[in-house]
Amino acid sequence: MDNILLQGTTPTLKINVLKTDILLENVDEIELAFRQWGKDAIIKTTSDLGVDTTENVITYHFTEEETLNLLPRNDIQWQLRLKTIGGEIFGTKTSRFDVADLIS
Repeated sequence: MDNILLQGTTPTLKINVLKTDILLENVDEIELAFRQWGKDAIIKTTSDLGVDTTENVITYHFTEEETLNLLPRNDIQWQLRLKTIGGEIFGTKTSRFDVADLIS
């Protein structure tokens, strides 16, 4: 997925987590939060996400309905919150991508 999300599509957000930051094999819970201007935050949890502990990658596959509900020409922010097996909490800085409308 580039830094643009098209409404009405079903893209997958792929988040590469540096192994030097945290190993996903040591993570017990994950929250992926999305927020767009003027809308409430949407929280996805571990059961909503794909987690590849070998590659240390987290993925989220958007539904068509989710992308249709986004406001075009407004960016969407996302952020991770991770809880390790030992109970430590880690977070990432906020990242963004643009939302574009689809002609069809």
